[in-house]
Amino acid sequence: IIGRFKEFIKVKSCEESHERANIFCTGYGQCNGICFYRACLDTKDPNRWQSYIEVINLWDGTLQGLKNTDLVERFDGRFRDFEDFFESFMNDVIWFQQMNHESEEVTNKSGTALLFKQWERPNQLACVSIEDDTIVLQNFVTSVGSFEPYNLNRTEFKAKIEELGQLEEETYIEIFSDFHLSQIKILPNNQYRYFEPNAYFEIPPFDDLDLLAEYIWEIQFKKHLSEEGRGNFFYNRYKFEVRS
Repeated sequence: IIGRFKEFIKVKSCEESHERANIFCTGYGQCNGICFYRACLDTKDPNRWQSYIEVINLWDGTLQGLKNTDLVERFDGRFRDFEDFFESFMNDVIWFQQMNHESEEVTNKSGTALLFKQWERPNQLACVSIEDDTIVLQNFVTSVGSFEPYNLNRTEFKAKIEELGQLEEETYIEIFSDFHLSQIKILPNNQYRYFEPNAYFEIPPFDDLDLLAEYIWEIQFKKHLSEEGRGNFFYNRYKFEVRS
């Protein structure tokens, strides 16, 4: 997705867009923005995210292609053309980007911080609507910024995921390591959707929490462990209430 952002900005080729790219497309919080925006879109339609990604991947990467109206026909007139759609998509992802408490500040020319902190998520969401609906966070809990990270080995990490997996259906759990974030959604019938924002495909739901925890440990934590085999772990958890 970030690669497509950069293609879009390069094709647009204007100073304002390049400045935005330099600030927001250099590795600060995109995984966070993508995960949370996908969760917001779920409140409208659980297939909406995948539909958006399909359209983004169909763009031919040209300036002329930005004016393509056929690509956005499936969205029932919400967007004029691909450019209108993708600018809206980019703006939403950028708005929801965040930093953890240890990240370098991302600022504008006057030194004003441009990204929210993790614990500001409810107020951040309150500033916007998702396709004309107001979405409110319920049961928002974050471990980011409140204390030192959990420093866990494999067994302890799997136990923590098992504990979080007992929360209510429709709860989202954001999994932070030192360098990345991914997301679990608790589904009905003891199933769990795992969303890896860098994946090129939709990962099928898991019905085994132990297997899911092992999968996350291998792809997100294993490369960055201490000599003792431990990794830093934070989490957010929340549900949504939609108010039309």
